[in-house]
Amino acid sequence: MLVRNNLTYTEIDGINYPDFEEGKTPPKPIGQWGRRHAFYLKEFNYPKYFKLLCTSDMYDYLELVNEEATELYDRLIEQYKKKQGVTEKLKAKDMMEWVGRMNNIHNQVTDVVYDQIIFVDEAIKQEHFEYYQRYKGALKPGEEPNFKAFARFEKKEERKRQKALEKKEAQNGRYS
Repeated sequence: MLVRNNLTYTEIDGINYPDFEEGKTPPKPIGQWGRRHAFYLKEFNYPKYFKLLCTSDMYDYLELVNEEATELYDRLIEQYKKKQGVTEKLKAKDMMEWVGRMNNIHNQVTDVVYDQIIFVDEAIKQEHFEYYQRYKGALKPGEEPNFKAFARFEKKEERKRQKALEKKEAQNGRYS
């Protein structure tokens, strides 16, 4: 048995085959943003894509990406509508103007979601996913994961990490 990149391999006739875990069925659909991020990983970071696929963490990871992206998308759509004066009155008054503005807003917000969530630095995304795994482990039996509760948990974990770094640097004499 060989272990490389957190994957175990079994040798059969001189060839190492990865040991796949029993596949999970997705608890809920991964959505459009999850699918887009999966495509991005497959094309531009195949080792990470393959690792997630082999360890059965793919659906959890993509579900988290989809929830985060959907929340950002919905929030930004509302903000942009208010900022640009797109209202139901405009919709009733001039439907074509309303459709044009909404398409413009949709395109702007989609670009923001791509830049901030879908096509981001993988090291940051991996750290985020590790926080999510710890959060899921801290849930009480029968408690469902909640994105807002996870965001609070993640901030708390980040503060702990920051305090530990500051303490370590203080011990090394960097802070006096």
